[in-house]
Amino acid sequence: MSDLLPDALNPFWLAGRIARGIGDTVTDMRDAITGDHLVIGLTGLSGNGKTTFLTSLAHFLLNDWRSLVGFPPVRENRFLGAVRCEQTDSDMPAFRLDDAETALFGTPPCWPEPTLDISELTLELRCRNEKGLFTFSDTKSLRVDFIDYPGEWLMDLPLLSMSYREWSEGYLALIRSDPRLSSSAESWLSRAQGLRPGDTADRSAVRQAVSEFTVWLRRLKTELGCSHIQPGRFVMPGEFHDSPLLEFIPWAGEMPDEHSGLPDGSYWQVMEHHYSEYVSKAVLRFYERCFSRIDRQIVLVDCLKALEEGPACYRDIGTSLDSISRNFSYGAGSFLMRLFSRRIDRVLYAAAKCDTVPPDQHDSLRRLLRNTVEKASDGVSFRAPSVDTEYLTIASAQCTRLGILGSGKSERQVLCGTENGKAFHLSGITVPESLPEGSEYEEWKSSFRFLRPDLPAEGGVRQIRLDQALGFLLDGYL
Repeated sequence: MSDLLPDALNPFWLAGRIARGIGDTVTDMRDAITGDHLVIGLTGLSGNGKTTFLTSLAHFLLNDWRSLVGFPPVRENRFLGAVRCEQTDSDMPAFRLDDAETALFGTPPCWPEPTLDISELTLELRCRNEKGLFTFSDTKSLRVDFIDYPGEWLMDLPLLSMSYREWSEGYLALIRSDPRLSSSAESWLSRAQGLRPGDTADRSAVRQAVSEFTVWLRRLKTELGCSHIQPGRFVMPGEFHDSPLLEFIPWAGEMPDEHSGLPDGSYWQVMEHHYSEYVSKAVLRFYERCFSRIDRQIVLVDCLKALEEGPACYRDIGTSLDSISRNFSYGAGSFLMRLFSRRIDRVLYAAAKCDTVPPDQHDSLRRLLRNTVEKASDGVSFRAPSVDTEYLTIASAQCTRLGILGSGKSERQVLCGTENGKAFHLSGITVPESLPEGSEYEEWKSSFRFLRPDLPAEGGVRQIRLDQALGFLLDGYL
C-alpha cells in the first residue's frame, strides 16, 4: 500500500524490522531444534468462551492435573505438573489469571470478565521423558505461551492488501447484496453520502459519521446476530479505544477520480489517511506482534447460540470461520522450513458449551461444527494437507449433570441443572448435523430448548474434554 512506503523506505524503521526479524529467526531456530517452546493461539468471537477456557485449562494444569485423564502424559503417569512463569513477550498485556480464577472457582462461582484485548499467559509443563535412543534426560520441560485474542480482529487481515478505495467499493457492494445490511444501514449511509470528497473536513462531522457507523456495527453484532464485522476494532477496540485511528468509514458518496489530487484536509484525504494508519498501526501490528508467532491454534465456536439466532446468522458464522481460517499461515513444512518460518501445523475447532445438550448429542454437535467449517472453506485440511485438523465438543465449566427420572420401564436419562435459579430436567432434544433451512428450521427450533445454565453453586467446577484438547494441541512435544 502506497501510504506505507515512507515507513518502508525509512532506514531506521527498516533496520529495526531487520533486527527484530533476526532475533525472531534465532529464537525460532532454537525452538525448532530443542522442541521446548510452543505458542498456542486462542481465538473465537466474543461470547464463545475464550476467557473461561484459558482460565479453566490453566487452573486444572496448575492445581488439579490428575483429573485430566484424557491428557496422555497424565494417563501414562508421566506428568509432573505445571508452573506459571514470566511471559515470553513482556510488551504484551498479561492474561489476568488470578482475577479470572477467583471468579470462576470462587464461592459462589461467577463468570470471569470477557476478553476485550490481546493477552498472554505462559506456563511451563514438566513430565517424565519416554525412554528412547536419543533421550538424554529423565524429565522434559515445555514452555507454552497461550495468546488469547478476539476473533473479531482476524476479520481485518484482508485489509492489509486493500486500498481505502478498494475496501469502500467492496463494502458497499456487500451491503447492497444483503437485505439485513442495506435496511439497517440507512441512517449512517444517508449521512455518509452527503460528504463531498474535496470539501474541507469538519472533524465534528467526521466523528458524527463514525459514531453512527459504529452504532450500526454494534447493532449488527448484538441485535441482528452478525459475526463477520469489519473493521473489527470498531466493536472490539482494545488499546485503540477513542483513538483517531478509528475515525473513518467506508466512502459512500461520490467516488473521486484516482488521479484527482485532492487537497490535504479534505474529507477523502482524512478518511483515507485514517484508514491507512489503522491498517499499519492496528492490523499490521497485530499480525507482526502475535499472529506470526503462533505454532498451533484453537478456535472456539458457539454453534448452538448461532443456531438460536437463525439460519442467516448461522451462515454468517460460516463466513467468519472461513475468514478466520484463510488468514492462518498454514503448513507444517520440513525441519528447515520450521527453522526460518513459523507455520501453524495443527488447528483445533472446538464447539463450546456442549454441556447444554445431552451427552448423546455431543457427536452430532461435533459433526455440525465440522460440516459448517468444511462447507464454508473447503476445510483447512483440504487446502493445506500438511495441517492436522481436529473437531471436539468441550465445556470449560460444566454447568449440568446427568440425572435419572422415573423408574422401571419409564426410567430415562435427563440433563439437570438450574437456569436463573430454577431447576430443569432436559431430555429428548436433537442437534442437527447440518443447518436446517426454511420450515425445517422452524420445526426443529420449536422442539429444541436453548439453555443458559447457572454455574453450579456446590461441587466445584468440572470440565468436558479439555484434557483431549490439550492432548491434541501438545502432541509431539511432551
